[in-house]
Amino acid sequence: MGTDPFEGVRRVVFAHAHPDDETLATGALIQHLAEAGVA
Repeated sequence: MGTDPFEGVRRVVFAHAHPDDETLATGALIQHLAEAGVA
């Protein structure tokens, strides 16, 4: 097992209350997962 806690994750769902929350709160995580091939 590697150091990435999302290793092996295939899909995720993000739910945000406000239109800009995905950018301010989880933008870097979304980018990381997208680059890792998570749908």
